[in-house]
Order: sequence, then C-alpha cells, then structure tokens
Amino acid sequence: MLVSTAGLSPRRTSNAVELGVHRTCAPQVPRSVKVEALDSQLFSVRRLSVAEGARIAPGMEVVFSVTFRPQSRDDARCELVVVTEREKYLVPLIAMGDAPALDLPDKIEFGSVHTKMTGTQTILVRNLGSKACSFQLTCSQHFDVSPREGSLAPGELTQVSNDVRDLHVVMSQHIGVAGPARL
Repeated sequence: MLVSTAGLSPRRTSNAVELGVHRTCAPQVPRSVKVEALDSQLFSVRRLSVAEGARIAPGMEVVFSVTFRPQSRDDARCELVVVTEREKYLVPLIAMGDAPALDLPDKIEFGSVHTKMTGTQTILVRNLGSKACSFQLTCSQHFDVSPREGSLAPGELTQVSNDVRDLHVVMSQHIGVAGPARL
C-alpha cells in the first residue's frame, strides 16, 4: 500500500487549499479503496479517479482531493481514514497556522577587546512572523546577554546587549630543535 503526495503542489484559492492524495494498489489482487467521512469542518475529501466502490487493479492508483478551508489562522489537524478489504490506515492531515519568526544576526563581532575588560555589542531582535512569541537567550561562561528573556508581538523589536568579559589570554610556547641534537 503506497500513499503519496510526492511531486504535488497544493492548489490555493481565496479561501481554500487543495492537495491530491494518491494511493497505489501494490498487491497482486485488485482492491477496493474508500475514505471514511472526515470528522472536521475544516477538511473535506472527494474522490477524483475511479468510481466509489470500484476495485483498483494492481499497479493502478486512485486519487483523492483533500481540501482545507481555514476559519482562523491557527493550526489544524485531522486524520484521513483509508480503508481497503484487508487494512485500515490513517493519514495525518496537518495545516500549520501563523508562526513567529525571530530575526537575529548570524554572528556578533566584538572587535578588539583588551584582556580583563568587557566588550559590549548591542543587536536588534525582531519578530518577522505573524504570531507573538517568547524567547530565552543563553550563552557560555565568558559572555553575558541582557535581557535573557522576553516577548515580542508581530513586527515588534527589542535591543539585546551582549557582553564579553573576563577573557584571559593563555599563550603556550613550544621549543623545538632543528637538525641533529648536539651535546
């Protein structure tokens, strides 16, 4: 039994997203395939190929169209129940709603910082997403960050101070002898 959405792109309309679900008949015996009614107001399913109740020959496929009609910008989940004469399996349907997206620099450069001194660099953290978020920042022992945690609404930004402190430079010398050793 193969169920796939591979190579398919969702078709979007003003208020819905539609995606085809393909099921290929792998056994050597023809099988009938049906999809149980969905227990959801957000998702609907309809058969696109082969009449309801018809048997699918080995190697052939049946295509169902799953349509998602969101009523809000939240996540939604449902299970598509596919039934043959021998098996029953679930295909999870997951629609991701709005999400936060924090914009942070890839790296922070402090430039030259003298030994036993503190260097500070301020960055902007911005929520580019469409949902509010909370964040928590951690760092290693020679660094400090302030504030360590915060919340940002969509489009909001905040400044974060990053400090490098108490950095001790340890140098080691290696002495080598070139050529044969002489006494």
